Formats: sequence, structure tokens, C-alpha cells
Amino acid sequence: KYLQQKQKYEALEEQVKDYFVSLQLIPEEHPEEQLAELESHRKDYEKELQEYRRIEQEIRAFEVKEDIPALLALRVPEGEESLESLADEMQVLSERMEECFQTIDSYQKQLSDLQESWDNVENMQEELKALQKKTEEGFKQYELLGMTKNLLEQAKSSFTAKYTEPVMQGFRKYYRILTGTECENYQMDANTRLQVIEGNMPRDIGYLSLGNRDLIGICMRLALVEAMYEEQKPFLILDDPFVNLDENRTKGAMRFLTEIAKEYQVIYFTCHGSRE
Repeated sequence: KYLQQKQKYEALEEQVKDYFVSLQLIPEEHPEEQLAELESHRKDYEKELQEYRRIEQEIRAFEVKEDIPALLALRVPEGEESLESLADEMQVLSERMEECFQTIDSYQKQLSDLQESWDNVENMQEELKALQKKTEEGFKQYELLGMTKNLLEQAKSSFTAKYTEPVMQGFRKYYRILTGTECENYQMDANTRLQVIEGNMPRDIGYLSLGNRDLIGICMRLALVEAMYEEQKPFLILDDPFVNLDENRTKGAMRFLTEIAKEYQVIYFTCHGSRE
């Protein structure tokens, strides 16, 4: 049934378009609006036709009642306007009236367009209210998600601090043994990533020199071993870990080996006599 009705509609639509073409009109996108406009023009034409016929009847009645040849033979008194001049004036007035009618039609069309625009504005206002409500709900959800994220991060920091603090304590101890100085500018995040503080900003240790990175890596590994094995003392295998240290830090590394050997069994390999 739907397809049948659709075929009927398309056939009628083609007939309407052909009708527009026969009237030398270009079919528009919405033929029903164009038909409505034609219907409006037809009604206006019928009104004008009725008025024209009424005036025509009045003229015939006037011609029957009056002696037209005698009226035409009358001469216009001096100082009074002739029928020709009155006719000319009436023609001018008619043209002005036509212009006024066209202006009125233009204003009516503008009024119709403005009314349609106003209807669109009202619809847009309703949509705006709905969007504002949706935006407010979105902001509430965003705030809740932000609060949830902060709470989860705080919980994560509190939970991991229990495990990172022992590692950091061990790192400080071994750093002090290896360098003879305190590591005040180092900190560890919740993921046990070590960072160096410069200018009140944490930076990754990857930008440090190779020797410093090796030094920090040794301290970090020993700190992790100490945190992982609180009671047991596993043996340690060090394969020439101080190859990138300068002479002064190599001396500290030898002291470092002596200190850790007091708690751990250490197997130390080196390929250079300066690091024995």
C-alpha cells in the first residue's frame, strides 16, 4: 500500500510540475507551497473580476439612464478641467494605487517572512533551553568525574606511599654511601619513577649524564632489593657497574662495595684495575 500510494504521489507530483511548466513557471522544491500561492492569486483574481463586472454593470446602467451623446456634446466651462485631463489624472492615481498595492504586497510578504523567522526563533529558544539543561548536567557530571579522579589519585598516592617510602629511604642511604652527599633534589612518584627537582619542577633523570644515570641506577636497584627482601639477604652480581664513573666517584664506588658486602654476598666483575 505504501508503494502504491508513493507511485500515485509521484505521478501527481509530475502532473503538478507539468502544470507549472504549462503556465511558464519553474517548479519549486515544495510544489504544495507553490500551489497554495497560485490558489491565493486565483482568489485575488476572482475578487478583482467580480469588482470589474460590478463596475461594468454600473457603467451600463449609467449609459441606459443618461444621454451619453448629449453629455459628450457638452462643453467644459472655462476654468474647469476636461474629461481628458480628469482621465489622465485618474490614470496617474490608478498607477499610484497600483504602486501602493505592490508595496502592501511586499510588506505582507516581509511580514510573513518575519513571522516565519519568529517561529524559528521560538523553536531555537526551546532548543537552547534543552541544550542549556544538557550542558548543566554535563558540567555536573564533569565536576563529579573530576572529584572522583582527584580522590582516586589521592587514594593511589596514599596506597603507594606505603611502598615507595621504603624504596626512597634505601635510595638515600646508598646514594649517601656512594657519593658522600645527601640526595635532597630527588623524589619518587607513585609509579616508583625517580625524578630530579630543578627550579621547583620535577624532571626525568634521562637528561643527566651517563655517569650520573649509572650511579642513580645502582642506588635504585639496591634500594629495590632491600625493599623486596626485608628478611632474606640474596647474593648480588655486579658486572662492572662503575665503568662510566669518573675517578672521584670510582673511589666512592669502592667504599660502596665494602659497605654492601657487610650485608650481602657480592660477586663483582670488572675488566680494569682502577675499579678493583
